[in-house]
Amino acid sequence: MRLILTINGSSRPNHNNGKLLRAIGRRYSSYRFDHLDDLSKLPLYLADQENKRHNETVSDFKQRIMKAEAVIISTPEYIHGLPAILKNALEWTTQTGEFNNKRVLAMTYSPHPPRGHYSMTSLKNVLQALGSNVIGAIDLYQNQLTVDSANNLVSPNGLDLIDLAIKELM
Repeated sequence: MRLILTINGSSRPNHNNGKLLRAIGRRYSSYRFDHLDDLSKLPLYLADQENKRHNETVSDFKQRIMKAEAVIISTPEYIHGLPAILKNALEWTTQTGEFNNKRVLAMTYSPHPPRGHYSMTSLKNVLQALGSNVIGAIDLYQNQLTVDSANNLVSPNGLDLIDLAIKELM
């Protein structure tokens, strides 16, 4: 079964972005999902000290990226950019290339438009610098798409955009 790694870019593991990614995993059960919900366990990336700070948590993070056929990253926007916790995680792959040619679906999940615009721009720039194959970038809004109490995606306008993105991703 094909493996998709989801990465929750929020500093709150069980909040909206994490719930969204788990609901996506539930909706597309024909794929196997590995959910990376809590990036806070990764140490601070310092380029000059990368070898000294590299530990089992970093190794596990990198191995999970490498094992996945594709990656979905969902992030909120913090002060017009990426959450520091997500940027730090991505920086751990700069020297070793885990994202090089990796198929990635970039998503923002914010309360309402226009929030998410700046973080999406930043995320796409970072993924491009890492050599990722970004197959899609979707701005999602909580006032248009929700996760119900049974962990299902609910949208008054349908889920065609997400369905198409997952199809393209795989």
